[in-house]
Amino acid sequence: MTPTASPHPPPEPATVLRAPGLVLHIDADGTVTSAGAPAAALPWLGACGELTVTGVDGPLALGAPRVGVDVDEVEVARSGGGLTTVVRHSVEQGWAVRVVLANETDAELALPEVRLGWRAAPGTVVTALAAGARAAYAVQAEDGEGPVLLGSLRAGAQHGVDAGGLLLGPVVLAPHHRWAVAWRWEVVPDARRAFVAELPRTTWLERDQTAVLRGGPDVAVVAPGLEVVPEDDRVEVLADEPGAYRVELRSARGTTALPLTWAPDLDDLVDVAAAALLVGPTTPAGTVRLDGAAAGLVLQDALAHRSGDDPDSVGDALELLAGTLADALDDGAADEGAVPTTLALLAREADRTGDTALLDVATRHLLATTAAVPGLGLAGAGIALARVRSGRPVTEVVAHLADLRAAAADPTGRDVAGLELALLLRPRDAEAGPEVLAGLRRLGASVGAGLPGRVVPPVAPDVLAHTSTVLGLVDEPTGQRLQRVWGVTASELARRSAAEVRARLADGVAGGTRDPADRRALAALVLGRR
Repeated sequence: MTPTASPHPPPEPATVLRAPGLVLHIDADGTVTSAGAPAAALPWLGACGELTVTGVDGPLALGAPRVGVDVDEVEVARSGGGLTTVVRHSVEQGWAVRVVLANETDAELALPEVRLGWRAAPGTVVTALAAGARAAYAVQAEDGEGPVLLGSLRAGAQHGVDAGGLLLGPVVLAPHHRWAVAWRWEVVPDARRAFVAELPRTTWLERDQTAVLRGGPDVAVVAPGLEVVPEDDRVEVLADEPGAYRVELRSARGTTALPLTWAPDLDDLVDVAAAALLVGPTTPAGTVRLDGAAAGLVLQDALAHRSGDDPDSVGDALELLAGTLADALDDGAADEGAVPTTLALLAREADRTGDTALLDVATRHLLATTAAVPGLGLAGAGIALARVRSGRPVTEVVAHLADLRAAAADPTGRDVAGLELALLLRPRDAEAGPEVLAGLRRLGASVGAGLPGRVVPPVAPDVLAHTSTVLGLVDEPTGQRLQRVWGVTASELARRSAAEVRARLADGVAGGTRDPADRRALAALVLGRR
């Protein structure tokens, strides 16, 4: 059948601007509709450049755009409420974006919120950080392939960033005064070469890790609650206690305010979570009723690594949970989404207690699975290990995991469950093939691939925890190959991701991690222990 043309083809852009490695499409209102590489199938950015301003009485009604177009520049001016705004896009060696606000009145103008609309295109991952006088915004394809679009703040201040835009306010304009902010955007070959002065590669730190920041004799450091050690050209900052801190670097350029978070140790986090779980509902006999396999994995880890105040009570709670979950599996009443976690718990409980019936249930249901899902490879590895320790053969289990891996084969690397199995089953001395590397590139991109800042919007904690665990399975030679692209090894990216999860979970753990996603996240970190 011959395809017919759409009766409503997409409108042609009013203006096209070109910079090295970059093409901008701009509509008649002066809004960027897409920004991408010249030959790329998908752009990095979608709609960008629409300015919205909120005054003390609400949003300002800015008038119709007045658009000026030159061969290498597009400028959009709007006015309303005594304010004139200008957004200018220009290209030469790169793409420059400049925003100007002008108070046209005789009175001070307070603007609690100034937002420049800035949206990444579908199929991309954004890593960004807004820190006052310094800011970065990097966009890469979700498959981790190809170059990266990197934006850096060159003048003015940016106080926030979210999935919809760059947050510039609050701004207070004196009568007849102007305020400006400017960015420069450029295309870099990969994440390794994406560098922004004065911004750290990560803001998530281990409890005993020192943050090394750019400094010097002309930089004043304000860091309440932190130990600060100034050096000739840098500043070393260390926290005595885990938590979120603010470090200000004050210089002639302005104040760079960095949000740095030191994560609690996993042992400490598990201890706090276990204590909260043990004060939950009980049976008439006084045995704690644990709510699901994820809670059980946390308690198992607490018992395995530390004695605890009452190991008998912990053991009773785990035995009750394991029996309940095993019955649910056999009765077909188990939550399908929780099956990998349940199998992992049953394997560990059988290993802990020597209960072969639990191991039989876990093995039987693993062999009955027909498709890989995230976490199933880790559960299968736990079952195999428990069988080895109990003197049972593992050939059938390993063969079934290999079959699931073959069925999940995906050259694009989209199948995280297949990647998990591939890493677990790959011989120790075998070199990672194209499919595994493609999967790791995609997985690394999903958590920022070492780019400066934080992924926007944040990755869900349970997904991030599983990602960090899978990245932790990568062998050192493969991790070093990825370092040539990311600027960090796979193990370092796994460490940063795990630290982020622990830091984000810290506030909720004391309450028993009632959020299911938080419980799954903590369980995934526990399963990732070596």
